[in-house]
Amino acid sequence: MSVRRHGDHWLARISVTVGERKVRKSRLCATEALAHEAETVLKRKCLALAEGQEEGDFVDLAPATVTWQGRQVLQLRYPIVYAWMRGEEILYIGRGLKGVTRPFAHDHPHLKGLLPTDELKVWTFPTGTIARAVEVAMIAVARPPLNRMYHKPVQGD
Repeated sequence: MSVRRHGDHWLARISVTVGERKVRKSRLCATEALAHEAETVLKRKCLALAEGQEEGDFVDLAPATVTWQGRQVLQLRYPIVYAWMRGEEILYIGRGLKGVTRPFAHDHPHLKGLLPTDELKVWTFPTGTIARAVEVAMIAVARPPLNRMYHKPVQGD
């Protein structure tokens, strides 16, 4: 088992032998945290395959590909509010004044626990003042667990 840097990505690699059968799998991931998660999933998958389970019984962990066009690209540079979702639960709500740079930052303290099945929803706004007002209102209504843990009221902005 190993997780290592591979260019701009992280590579999770696993090799398992059960009896005479050897199974090797690898997965390219966007972050180190996702690579470690993929490593765990790949280990379970390799063990099951080595024991005779069918390949089609697993969810693929292929790297996500997102395509944005014209206006969408420009909008992603506006101030944003984003929500980290796990199923129907909102775990965290945040704001970025310079578009999507904040939620996609490698050192974001709350998104390190992002799972492959989690979602990040993003709303764009024409000004940071509007984005801040929407963020505060959303946190007040949704009361995400990670915001209660770390969020402190801000006087002015």
